[in-house]
Amino acid sequence: PEVGPILGEDVELALRNTRPSAHLHAHRYEQFNKDYGSHVL
Repeated sequence: PEVGPILGEDVELALRNTRPSAHLHAHRYEQFNKDYGSHVL
């Protein structure tokens, strides 16, 4: 099926129905950064 143009209403609906989730994985990002992140010598 062909997809039509994305309208402002589509964006508004998507923003109302999605929630940020990065904070749920913050501990994983912090641990990864400790293990593999940049280190100043």
